[in-house]
Amino acid sequence: MSWVYWGIMIGFVAMVATVFECVAILYSKPKKSPKEPNSKIDAPREAVTYASTDHRRAA
Repeated sequence: MSWVYWGIMIGFVAMVATVFECVAILYSKPKKSPKEPNSKIDAPREAVTYASTDHRRAA
């Protein structure tokens, strides 16, 4: 077999190994627990009261 054949085979094996390594790296990250809400955005809103007036508003 010629050097061209072996070069193609080594390149192909390297590409397949790279794909497997990338998949392993992507799926090996530890699962983090969800963060607890610590901001006021997630807190329930307080009721907003407006002063009642007898004036009519334009639509």
